Amino acid sequence: MPISTRGSEGLSAVTLTCSLLRRMRYGDSVLRQGWSRLSLSYDRPDKDFVPKTRNGFLQYSRRLTPDLNTVFKGLLLSENNTLITKIGRGRQSYPDHPDRFDWYRQVLCRESVSDRRSYWEVEWSGNYVLIAVSYKSICRRGVDNKCDFGGNDQSWSLSSSYSFRHNNIETKLPVKSISRRVGVYVDHSAGILSFYSVSGDTVSLIHTVQTTFTQPLYPGISVQFPGSVKLC
Repeated sequence: MPISTRGSEGLSAVTLTCSLLRRMRYGDSVLRQGWSRLSLSYDRPDKDFVPKTRNGFLQYSRRLTPDLNTVFKGLLLSENNTLITKIGRGRQSYPDHPDRFDWYRQVLCRESVSDRRSYWEVEWSGNYVLIAVSYKSICRRGVDNKCDFGGNDQSWSLSSSYSFRHNNIETKLPVKSISRRVGVYVDHSAGILSFYSVSGDTVSLIHTVQTTFTQPLYPGISVQFPGSVKLC
C-alpha cells in the first residue's frame, strides 16, 4: 500500500529527530570525555616539573622562622630571628626543652615544607655551615650521628665544604665553590630536593636528589664558629 504524502512527511520528521538525537548524544559523549581528560590532567600534574628560573622558583617562596625550642644554646638569633650566628663558647639563656639540640650547633624551622612545592634562600658566611631538611623525629640529645644533620636517615644536608650527606653517606660535589646565597627547592610529593647557587637572577644547580619522603620536612641550619646563616 503506497505511503501518503502526509505519512511520508511524518516519517521524514521522525528520521530527522532521531538523527539530531544521535548527534546530541555523540556531542555529549565527546564533551564528557574531554572533561574527563581535563580532570585527569588537573588531578595528576606533571610530577617532574621543576622551575627553570629564579622568578619561577620564587613563586613557591616560603618565609621561614626558627623554632625557638630547637635552637642550640650556642647559637645567637638576631635581626628578628632571621640571622643565626655561632657565638664561640658562650651560651644563650634559652630554657631547657626536650626538642632542643644539646650538642650539635643546629636549629630547625617551625614551618613544614611538605604541603606543596616550596623554595627558600639563605645567605651564609664563615668556614662551615650546613643547609638541611629534616624530619621532626630527628634525635636532639647526644653526640651520635643520629642527631647530626645528614648523619642519619632522618635528614639531608648540603655543606659549605662542597659535599652532600644523607644517612651518613657523603657525596663530594664537583663544584669549585658554592655561592654565598643558596636556594633550596622541595617538591615533597614528587620526592625532589635540590640546592642551587643564586647570583642575581641566575640559579645554578649544585645538587639534586630524587627519593621518597615519608614524613613532613622541616628546614634546618647548622653553623660552626665563626659563621652565620641568614634566612632570606
